[in-house]
Amino acid sequence: MTADPRSPTRLDAVRGVARSLPLRRALLAYLVFTTAEWANWIALLVYGYTVDGARGSGLVAALQLAPAALLSPAIAQWAGRLPAARALRVGYSVQAVSFCATGLSLLLGAPFAVVVSLAAVSSLSLTITRPVHHSILPELSYTPSELTAANSASGLAEAAGVLIGPALAAGVLA
Repeated sequence: MTADPRSPTRLDAVRGVARSLPLRRALLAYLVFTTAEWANWIALLVYGYTVDGARGSGLVAALQLAPAALLSPAIAQWAGRLPAARALRVGYSVQAVSFCATGLSLLLGAPFAVVVSLAAVSSLSLTITRPVHHSILPELSYTPSELTAANSASGLAEAAGVLIGPALAAGVLA
């Protein structure tokens, strides 16, 4: 059985994602978001280690993750009431401000409690952006195959961010 030459191919779906300005913008934002998330995570673990060794890193991780774990259901419920585009803008804005504030607090030698509190806010902002990114892709896609390609590209952007973020953190720390 041969495929209908008029039916869209996988390559057509990838081209559709590449041609779609809204999808390109969403995927670029997701790449930047993931890169910043991982760079922040590595920088904070190293900071915790310099403050109090392995115990400091563990404390930073726990204090950063616990509020996000406890409050993410309430944040998700709140974000779910907003239009997806607005929720994404709010999430990315809070993320950008909190990551910059955390970085600035590290550079200025702020007390441990200040750094960790800002890091906790950063972690809370992450609970908004990832689910909303995935929920907005169907609105931005024109066909099911384009949506599939956009979801695959999101996975690629996330994997790239997991590689680039720690590399950037290592470069800055070096």
